[in-house]
Amino acid sequence: MLFRSRASRVLTAEAVVGFTFAALLLLFPDRLLELYGISTGSGPVALARLIGAELLGLNVASVVALRGDRRSLVPVVRGHLVNDAVAALVAFTAVVGGVGNGFVWSLVAVYGVFALAHVWVLLARPRRFG
Repeated sequence: MLFRSRASRVLTAEAVVGFTFAALLLLFPDRLLELYGISTGSGPVALARLIGAELLGLNVASVVALRGDRRSLVPVVRGHLVNDAVAALVAFTAVVGGVGNGFVWSLVAVYGVFALAHVWVLLARPRRFG
């Protein structure tokens, strides 16, 4: 019960953030890149849209998994944990390497917080689910 409750809260919150960023990346990639101080040539815009498509798909899968049983949530939460931890690391190395402006730190924070939230969710899982 505790696992499902935590998973539901965290996955729902991440889906809201993910769908928002997906929409912005798909519809207004140049504006979002400018906000982060990243060049807006055709390459970066195409990659931004690709990331938006991936965010959309990942969060649709998460919302669908919320309708399933608890066992279906464990791999989804693990997948989000890996995704968010790696994304936080990539964003960190990018900002330290001089990519974008100081606003890129917000990506480090958002991905880092969600990675920690997924660890919190997994700590509540019943041991028999692995």
